[in-house]
Amino acid sequence: SLSSSVGRRGRTEVERRLAAVGQKAEREKREGDGKKREVRKKNSKGAGFVTVLLVIEQGRMRLTLKERVEKAHDDGIWSLCWGGNGPAAVLATGSVDESAIFWNTESFKPSTYLKGQQLGVISIDIAGDGSFAVTSGLDCVIRGWDVQNGQPLWTIDSGPLEVWKVALTADAKMVVSGSQSGAVNLYSVDEREKVGSISTEDSFVMSVATSADGKYIASGSKNGAVYLFDAASQTMVAKSDAHKMPVRALCFSADSKLLFSGSDDGLINVFDTASGTIASTLSGHKSWVLSLSASMEGGWAMSGSSDKTVKLWDLRSKQAVQTMEEHKEQVWGVAFSPDGHSAASVSDDCSLLVYDLDN
Repeated sequence: SLSSSVGRRGRTEVERRLAAVGQKAEREKREGDGKKREVRKKNSKGAGFVTVLLVIEQGRMRLTLKERVEKAHDDGIWSLCWGGNGPAAVLATGSVDESAIFWNTESFKPSTYLKGQQLGVISIDIAGDGSFAVTSGLDCVIRGWDVQNGQPLWTIDSGPLEVWKVALTADAKMVVSGSQSGAVNLYSVDEREKVGSISTEDSFVMSVATSADGKYIASGSKNGAVYLFDAASQTMVAKSDAHKMPVRALCFSADSKLLFSGSDDGLINVFDTASGTIASTLSGHKSWVLSLSASMEGGWAMSGSSDKTVKLWDLRSKQAVQTMEEHKEQVWGVAFSPDGHSAASVSDDCSLLVYDLDN
């Protein structure tokens, strides 16, 4: 109830305004904008504020195809990253054609070509400040690249079977890599050499991820195991054997509280990093889950699959709210843009697709 210090005229005015707010809320609920609004209304006597919290039914974010680059590469595109922040944000792709490309995010035309990775580019990551990128290929060499001019900065030759997919740590001082020998290897960007190795007791680490808060490293194995490690001590925090098939995709939420794993079993498990337990499982793909990305503002995730689809997931309802069937072949990469307004996907069909995100 309203305070008794508010006079009749004050109550009438407040009630009128609250009624108007309620009507607006009903309209927004019908339109499904899914926003939470806090409305502070001052009464006519100036006797303070009345705060009303309106929780409107969660609306559905939607993907709308904005740009289609049919022949983005000459062969299948196996890696995608939309990294950096603000003006430093960079969209990058890597392909079996042994090239990587930085894309102009206004025209979606190539701005810089990266040449030199042998036997295909299987993964790419970009430093948080957008200053440099790293790539890995089947040649087991990690390469660093200047984002501004595309020139090679350095190489780390890890040796046979010691590099697969790579991810930069949050401070961009180390490159974390999976390996075909079952280890998670850590390489110093400054020293250009391996400075650590974490055994998983499994064969072939097919995916790795690092958390934005710098606390965690995660890995996914060919046998379906998912590991969560403390980055500072390089010790295991948790392990899950819930997947029974290869884990090809991992990503953390922007707040580092969740870890997503995608497997050949078609499932996406969502782990709580604090407890190391599975919080939920997302089901809907008809085949292998090959790629994952979590939205910057939280609440949403994207996945790409060998079933040729891209799915948008509402983490509150644990449901796929949209399935895009624009690709002709399996989808190896999905990514939300750092500003949260766009998304992208790449495929074996050689195409790069860019989407608007509509709320």
